[in-house]
Amino acid sequence: MSGTCSVENCTRDSHCRGWCNAHYQRWCLTGDLQVDVPLIERQGQCSAPECDQRARCKNLCNRHYLRFRKFGTTDLPPTPTDQERFEEGVDRSGDCHIWKEGKCRNYGHFRLNGQDMGAHQAAWTLANGPIPDGLWVLHTCDNPKCVRVDHLWLGTMLDNIADMVAKGRNRTPVASGEASPRHKVTARQVDEIRVRYAAGGVTQQALADEYGLTQSAISAIVRRRSWSQQPVPFQGDLPYHPNR
Repeated sequence: MSGTCSVENCTRDSHCRGWCNAHYQRWCLTGDLQVDVPLIERQGQCSAPECDQRARCKNLCNRHYLRFRKFGTTDLPPTPTDQERFEEGVDRSGDCHIWKEGKCRNYGHFRLNGQDMGAHQAAWTLANGPIPDGLWVLHTCDNPKCVRVDHLWLGTMLDNIADMVAKGRNRTPVASGEASPRHKVTARQVDEIRVRYAAGGVTQQALADEYGLTQSAISAIVRRRSWSQQPVPFQGDLPYHPNR
């Protein structure tokens, strides 16, 4: 478009919509030709203060444009404190203050002072200072996601184990072999299966059909991936009897 810029007292060549490039870029950025934004004397330069990078969009370089899109300003937003970052991840609606952000093995996860730690450990550190060496942050509520400070206490590993036992949270051993209520064969039959398969002349599928198991179950038995606690039988002292 020929002619000069239509803005009063501007003698630059018209670029778009009857305005010079500087006024057009001002309008794209602010929506107002008269707003107090310094005109860009050098075409293609970012309009952000003290930035000499090449403009990519709306008269801003890529970095400042993305910042403007996200925050509505080309200035850097204030850096949140550790406490502010932590509070963003906490749900305080219930008795336990639940960590709702990143988790690892059901425990909250937070990065504090350049160190990865549990969210409950971060909660204690923010409220009371560093955790002494040799001590753990334990829960009175037994909720690993809880970061409520008055639900936390310091103790040793032995304190943690004693608390677990006192509350009946220690795991009971898993029954195996014939002690398991889900067993389908006896220990004697397991020995027979292993001896017969080792001797050859019979397939796993045939043994599975005979003992009422699946082929994969027979494979796990002969490979000792199941019934691994069963000792290896003495083959010369084990006569075969399918119903034994």
